[in-house]
Amino acid sequence: YGQLLRVAPTNQRLREEIFRSFLSYGKPDAARSIADEGLAIDPFNRDLYDLKSNACLFQSDFKCAVSSLEQAYAIDSTAADTLFFAKISVAAQQGEDTEALLKWARIGNKRYPDNTTIVEYLQSAYAMKATTEPAYVDSTVNLSRRLMEAQPENAAAIALKTAQLLASVKRFSEMEPFVAVVEAKGDAAAKEQVAAFYY
Repeated sequence: YGQLLRVAPTNQRLREEIFRSFLSYGKPDAARSIADEGLAIDPFNRDLYDLKSNACLFQSDFKCAVSSLEQAYAIDSTAADTLFFAKISVAAQQGEDTEALLKWARIGNKRYPDNTTIVEYLQSAYAMKATTEPAYVDSTVNLSRRLMEAQPENAAAIALKTAQLLASVKRFSEMEPFVAVVEAKGDAAAKEQVAAFYY
């Protein structure tokens, strides 16, 4: 593969095919090197940054994935679709980078306000911030309500997480509507968890 790229170093399609081959053979280090070599030749190639982020995700190098996707966005923000925002959000969440998750979920939610996956990431970011910064509790609760309406099949799980957050910040009086949803729609384990709030 290296010889092919030495003969045609600027052949983007060939580079992408070789990259995908390395990933499919479980060689993310080699795939990442292929992307890096391409970026050394063409540092403004958005597609190569996106490919590199895939190798980084495969390696569980979430900081690298976020950084690569940020570079791709800086080159062409108009190409950022819902998949882009989901990918950068999952990388930030898995890497426990609350600030990056908050930043990208906010940008994604502004661009795609009806995409519930992006709303879920934004709600997760708010919930993470709410444990140390009480100002984010109200935002988390509001997004929880929005998600419960948009995803009635997941309402009990969303309500349980929201009730747990409210309990953790000692806002017990606001838990009632969420506890009621868990009691009405939750499974036995969820109901046990909310019952524990009262002991």
